[in-house]
Amino acid sequence: MELTCEKCGARYQIEDRAIPVGGRKVKCSACAHAWHQPAPAARKIDESVLNILREEVAYEQRARAQTPPRPEDTPPPKVQLPAKPPAPGDPPGFAIGFWGTLAVAALALGVYILAPQIRAARPEAAQTLDSYTTIVGQTRQALHRALENVVKRGGGG
Repeated sequence: MELTCEKCGARYQIEDRAIPVGGRKVKCSACAHAWHQPAPAARKIDESVLNILREEVAYEQRARAQTPPRPEDTPPPKVQLPAKPPAPGDPPGFAIGFWGTLAVAALALGVYILAPQIRAARPEAAQTLDSYTTIVGQTRQALHRALENVVKRGGGG
């Protein structure tokens, strides 16, 4: 496509696709004149090509009408479950997790503290209790050393 400045007559060769359907503002680099350049006229497609395209569309429409849709082309059914308001007293998920973790930790601490009494009442659990108290004791010592190192370094930051 060739553009010609209306003011100074400068000519520019550009590609047709540089001007969109609605046109665009262009500016002459020689004299700085600006104007709205309309899109180039659409090219006329030969009637024989249009006939081939029409036949192809008709063929595809017939083929699609005869072929059942594939499962992957069918959108899943929309299921809307009724909103169930939480019953009074139902704790939210976070609270359940928090209190559940706290209960497990309290149980573990209770077993550690009461290990001598449990061992006396259930001698068959002595080996398991000894292993458990050894692991908890080693973990306590490791945490104590790590905390001392943080304090010695001035807060660890």
